[in-house]
Formats: sequence, C-alpha cells, structure tokens
Amino acid sequence: MSFIFFFLIPIIVASWFAGALFCFFITILAILSWTISDYLIAHGNIDVFSFLFNSTVHALILAYVTYLLRYIRRLLIRESQLAREDSLTKIPNRRSFYENGEVAFSTGNRQQLPITIIFIDVDNFKSINDVYGHKIGDKLLFEAAQVMNENIRKNDVIGRLGGDEFCLILLSADREHALMYAINLRNKLNERMLKHKWQTTFSMGIVTYAVTPPDFLRAIEDSR
Repeated sequence: MSFIFFFLIPIIVASWFAGALFCFFITILAILSWTISDYLIAHGNIDVFSFLFNSTVHALILAYVTYLLRYIRRLLIRESQLAREDSLTKIPNRRSFYENGEVAFSTGNRQQLPITIIFIDVDNFKSINDVYGHKIGDKLLFEAAQVMNENIRKNDVIGRLGGDEFCLILLSADREHALMYAINLRNKLNERMLKHKWQTTFSMGIVTYAVTPPDFLRAIEDSR
C-alpha cells in the first residue's frame, strides 16, 4: 500500500489533462505495474488467494480514483460552460459575449480590419408571451438563437444580451458584406418562424466601422 502514491501520480496527471483513452491506458498500466511490483517484492513467495485479493483491491482503488477525477473534471468543465452560456438559448450569455467581443475588437484593431456590430430584437415579443404563453416565447428565443448560431463564422461573436435582444459581431465585415449578411439572416429567421407558425419578425440595427476601434465597450454603447 505504501506504493499507492507512486502509481497515483500518473493517473492524476492523465485524468486531469489527457483524453479518456490515454487515461484508461495509464490506469491499466498502473494496475499491472502495482501487481508486478507486489509479486517481485514477495520474491514469488506468496499466498495465491491473498495476492489475488490484494491485486483486486489495488485495481479497484486505482480505477475508482480515475473515475472520480474524470467525473470532477467533467463537472468543473460543465460549470465553466454554464457560467458562460445562456441557459435558455444555449449560446454565449452577456458576460461571455463581452469577453469574446474584447478579443475580436483587439484582433480587428491590431490588424486594422473592418468590423460590424448587429443588434437583433424580436418584434412585439411581449405580445407573443401574452398571447401564446412564456413556454412558446422561450422556444421562439431558442429557435432564433439557433438560426443565428448556425449562420456565423468561426471568428464571429454571438450573444444574448438579455430578454429578446441579441448581438452579433462580424470581424472583417465591411458595410456591403454586413448588409447582405443581415438580409440573408433575417430571411432565415423569418423562415424558421413561419415553420413554427409564429407571427413575428425581427428588427436589426447595423453599425460598421471601416477600421475596428480600440475601445470595445465604447463602440458597443455608441452603436446602440
């Protein structure tokens, strides 16, 4: 049992930093190493039943530690995601949007790229909630968010700012490109609404900077 920490160290490292397959391999390797070391220490002079019992206990200990560490790691990753994800729409929340926006603006300003901010609101959303109920209203917001999320590029930024307000940041998008994108996006949003027979439309506010300004927060406030 005194060797336990020697075998736990690689398991702890693998469980926390490596993938599941590599972690499984390291755990099996640790179990075999512990079993062989016990046999060698005893110089082959062992009681078979005791040896098998101890080996099984050791294997269970290492396997359980691996499982526990992987489980804790998954929980922490999930908690981190939830802190940055809007619980209703499953897209980045306001906090995450502002963090990602800072990165996009920093990149755009450093490379002197154009950038576009698009604010999107659901028209008459309060009336939809009043007529159809909050459950339908929530589903509408979710579907709208999915359409937006499906139609952004890797370097674009999306977020739900609150209520029925969303915002997109399109890096390297000049005004002509932004207008074409907005028209296409609104058509897709309207198609999704018609699919569910929801009588609503979307309002968009578009602000384009020929060169990305250095101050993201000020740009957002000035764009409203």
